[in-house]
Amino acid sequence: MTKATREAGPDAHRPGAIAVAWLVAVAAFFGACDRTAAADTGEEDAAAEVTEADGPPPHVEPTLAELRSAHTVTDEGEQCTTDVDCDSPLRCLEEVCHWPLAMTGDIDDATPMVIFVGERMEARYFLEVASESWELARGLMHRRTMVGDCGMLFVFDADSPRSFWMRNTYIPLDMVFVTDAGIVDSSVENAEPRTETRRLSDGPARFVIELNAGEVARLGLSAGSRVELLNLPADLMPRGQ
Repeated sequence: MTKATREAGPDAHRPGAIAVAWLVAVAAFFGACDRTAAADTGEEDAAAEVTEADGPPPHVEPTLAELRSAHTVTDEGEQCTTDVDCDSPLRCLEEVCHWPLAMTGDIDDATPMVIFVGERMEARYFLEVASESWELARGLMHRRTMVGDCGMLFVFDADSPRSFWMRNTYIPLDMVFVTDAGIVDSSVENAEPRTETRRLSDGPARFVIELNAGEVARLGLSAGSRVELLNLPADLMPRGQ
């Protein structure tokens, strides 16, 4: 045994040396835990980024030239009293036939909107409103485009079984049936354009919200999901919200 070995050998068995070794082992253990926790947090952050990236489509506004090239209308800018006075899909806005907001994406702080709380995420959509008989009858007919985060809200007097079809409707839609309490009753996904099959609610509903096809699945909406409507006149708001 060399001199260095003889001096080191007995030190390894002294209490102080044992304590130091124990502290080093503990520090190594907790360091590994910290690295594992950091890795877990990174995975959660990555998952959150995926969820956010998989949210509603971005708000992309088409140009008027694009809308005009896709639709044939003759009375844009003319005076009107109701939507019936305008070539569909134009609507009577401030007594003038205009392209509607779900097609232009022209929104502001007062625009009606809905917030869906689905199983996968919470998301906001901007809405046109149909509550008069002529608005309810026309709906989203004759439109070949709709901005990704926009849709239409149909408002009825009270909860009742609802039936919708896709006559003269050129884009596939998701339909969300909502009770007067602001709860999803049921939904129809990817309704086929230009068909007259009746899409029925499972139960009574006061509101129907039509969105671009795929949004119900994207959000994870199901019966019982919560819905919050904003920027509507008091008489059109859910009475149970």
